Amino acid sequence: RIEGGEEAGGRPVFKGIDYERLERDSELLRNVHVVRDKTEAERVAALLMSPKYGDYVFACDTEVAHIDVKTQSPVGHGQVICFSIHGGPDIHFGESSALDADTEKTMLWVDTYGIHDLEEVAGVFDAFKPFFADASRKKVWHNFSFDRHVLNNHGIECNGLAGDTMHMARMFDASRLQGGGSGYSLEALSSDKDIMKEFGNVEAKTGMKKLFERPVIKKDGTPGKLTVLPPMEELQLDPDTRAKWIYYSALDAKSTWQLFKALENHLKNMDCYPNSFSLPGHIESMWALYKEYWLPFGQLLTDMEAAGVLVNREHLAAAEVEARKDQESALRRFKGWAAEYVPDAELMNVSSGPQVRQLFFAGQKNEKTDEHLELEKAFKIPNE
Repeated sequence: RIEGGEEAGGRPVFKGIDYERLERDSELLRNVHVVRDKTEAERVAALLMSPKYGDYVFACDTEVAHIDVKTQSPVGHGQVICFSIHGGPDIHFGESSALDADTEKTMLWVDTYGIHDLEEVAGVFDAFKPFFADASRKKVWHNFSFDRHVLNNHGIECNGLAGDTMHMARMFDASRLQGGGSGYSLEALSSDKDIMKEFGNVEAKTGMKKLFERPVIKKDGTPGKLTVLPPMEELQLDPDTRAKWIYYSALDAKSTWQLFKALENHLKNMDCYPNSFSLPGHIESMWALYKEYWLPFGQLLTDMEAAGVLVNREHLAAAEVEARKDQESALRRFKGWAAEYVPDAELMNVSSGPQVRQLFFAGQKNEKTDEHLELEKAFKIPNE
């Protein structure tokens, strides 16, 4: 085992690890069936495609490395290092498996990174291609757009969309972002007791930072106050975090499936009242409205994202140069004006909310919070 070692290309290395035994001995993974080779992938994929499960709805989720979601589109970026599938409590992914036949494995986790043989990785992806591409196998996702595109990067088409729980949640309650609300993340929705009440004490998704953040080690070898989240691929390969990582990933699919069932039930019980337009007679509930319009529209939006928009790059590059000049001119003009009232405003960071707030509202009271801003406040600025 080489702690923190790296192969060419930046791949973490942990040698001499018996992952199969580690997973088998983990109590945390007692209900998770792990696939890490082509042979087992083909067996499980055939199970998913069997007539026995033809009417089931499967929740799917991916974990993706090598992508900056803040600046990069999932179209053409990112590597799927694993994916998970859950179809409810009645599907046993370990059936007919020599290892897991005696334990109910209702959660499926597929490793597409820990395998060092690239042909074997391709074989695992190929085994599941028919399942993902089959429109008759209904699938639900939380933010279908992202998962569809990253899987497509590996040559996998995603058909059979039966629901996007992010869209369904917005239809159920469009106000979750107002007033600093908890929003539409899988973590927030699956932990909302009002939404998930039919499942009782459901195990909600826990955020990655809460589970895996580590303190930064200082030069003297002691842990510091700052924390950092290790790369996903390291969490997946590190024997100290692998079991927890697999469970975290597999639980995403289970949480999505439970959230889908809960939201489906809520929407079926919500009457649909259109404003100033008519709907077909069979559209009586918000669930019927979702299936008729929002669901195909959600698929269409991802089609548009995949196709992209043709742009003139040369024109945009020239426009960017002019825009940056205009931005710098506006910045100088604003700081010059502000310095007439507060001389040190020449040094301010106009992108800083606290600094702008201090400039405009110093000494004033916030009517909503009763907070008083100081009349004067010092801000630290970097040396230039």
